[in-house]
Amino acid sequence: MEETDKNERNSTTTENSNANNEELSSPPPPPPPLPQPIVTKSKVKEEPLKIILPENFKNVEVEKNFSVVPGKPVVYVPFIFTFLKTQNSKLKNNKAIISSKWTIDGENIEKLLNYSPTTISFIPQKEHSGKELVFEIKISPLIIEQENNGGNNSNNKSSNIFSKLFNRSSSNSNNNNNNNNNNGNNNNNNNSNNNNNKEIPIIIEYKHKILFEKSRELLKINEPTNNSINNQYRIVQYNILADCYVSDSWYTNSPSYSLRWNSYRSFMLIEQILQYSADIVGTQEVDRLYWQLFKEMNVRGGYQYFPTYDNIESPSSTMGGFDNRYREGCFIFFKKERFTLLKGLEIDYTKLNREGQTLLKKELVEILIQDPIYKSCITHFLEHSSHHVHHALVLLQDKRTKQRIIVVSKHMYWGSQGYNYHIQCVQIHLFTLILSHFIQVNNLENNIPIVVCGDFNSSPDDSCYNFMTKGLMANDDHHLTLAGKYQPAFDSSQFNNHPEIKSINHNFNFSSAYSSRPNGEPKFTIVSRAFTGNIDQIFVSRDRFKVNNVLELGEKQDYKMLPSLTLASDHILLMTDLELLPPSQSS
Repeated sequence: MEETDKNERNSTTTENSNANNEELSSPPPPPPPLPQPIVTKSKVKEEPLKIILPENFKNVEVEKNFSVVPGKPVVYVPFIFTFLKTQNSKLKNNKAIISSKWTIDGENIEKLLNYSPTTISFIPQKEHSGKELVFEIKISPLIIEQENNGGNNSNNKSSNIFSKLFNRSSSNSNNNNNNNNNNGNNNNNNNSNNNNNKEIPIIIEYKHKILFEKSRELLKINEPTNNSINNQYRIVQYNILADCYVSDSWYTNSPSYSLRWNSYRSFMLIEQILQYSADIVGTQEVDRLYWQLFKEMNVRGGYQYFPTYDNIESPSSTMGGFDNRYREGCFIFFKKERFTLLKGLEIDYTKLNREGQTLLKKELVEILIQDPIYKSCITHFLEHSSHHVHHALVLLQDKRTKQRIIVVSKHMYWGSQGYNYHIQCVQIHLFTLILSHFIQVNNLENNIPIVVCGDFNSSPDDSCYNFMTKGLMANDDHHLTLAGKYQPAFDSSQFNNHPEIKSINHNFNFSSAYSSRPNGEPKFTIVSRAFTGNIDQIFVSRDRFKVNNVLELGEKQDYKMLPSLTLASDHILLMTDLELLPPSQSS
């Protein structure tokens, strides 16, 4: 989620009371300002998580002086102990570690450690959640040697960082060379070493409980009609927070290291998704630099995805079919063993008024933009936006039943103060028109099962939600008309011969999966500095799906502020278990 004006979000249903008194014949307001390009703000620095032994610590104060990053080991995030601070240093493995002991709740975990020339690392797993990690490492004071590069290590100011602390100015090998070169001083040298250069071991002790996200209850809504797994589908919806929206200055509640994608957030977020083994995952704010997500979801999770992504082996500067100006977008992941991708559609609202677009019939677009509201939104704002205008739609076929299903991942517009809900009303209407056109041109049945996952950037009290669930939006809707600043949409007589748009409606019988809860919609799906509320949804065809379970969200105090050490996004993952119903059966 971008930095935003929380005052506008918190006043979604309140407008200027004087606005309704304005004459409808008054000229419409100027079009909203063009959105600014997405730019990275005050980025966090990517670097490995590590335990650092400072150069100036005293042996007797080791426990007080070494720093641990992260301060709390978290499940799935690598916990790394590093010995080095200089680029030319290397660990003398055969002498550095006198002994080490790593345990979790008293059980030895040495076999789970990974050693490199400079580090010891450990990645906690889910089964370690809530348990206590304890390690003790006994280190020789002479653990580092410098590359000689033709010079004398003993004279190098950046040599062994422990030399000054323990009166060791040279290694044993150097002492032996000195002994060979000056036998007359041999006894003096040995006496000096014995008196001043005793190897006092450095003991590092660390103890902390391993953290994991709070367990969430799977709330049963309905009993399955039958025991067949062929008509059961698990759906996950998740806005995963694009890296381009993350900065130390904005997410001040989180430690800086926990905001890094490569070294922290990627480990948490990917596992948070994979643990639920969903059949379909709808995602938003997928940053084009999140190559690890595509790789892990494909290799470990067995997911195919749409749209395409250039390279899952290394960072990529582009995002498949996405135009380079899109830094983040919507993706749909689906199990390869379960589904066949019959067709994918990238819903790019910037292209609606361009030659060659196939989202809608050209003639329909020409009629739509004759209305001042739709002209402003389509030709001015949506056409020039670089975010929240690129959604994904797939037509899948279940390999078990041959049933075809449409799945959509949406991220409704946000980013222009005063115009957000106005633009959303047009965008959601356009979406249903595009969906109807897709069904028609692909000769699909009218009651084909549909799942729409998304960050709608509006609450269940707002116009978008009501339009999705009720199938109708008033032409003079207060958000659509900016509280009367515009005349009602399609109010002119020129639209009388176009019933398909004269009334703003759709025939998709959508309901929100989470509205099936006994207490109705949850109070929040995002807990951030800017806003706390319910803006994420999983809409399903009411007459084709029965909601059997939803993953509960818990209480706000369970989250405090997001992202956090244990949750990698400012949004909360949603999940539902659906049962496909026969075309003639209603839930």
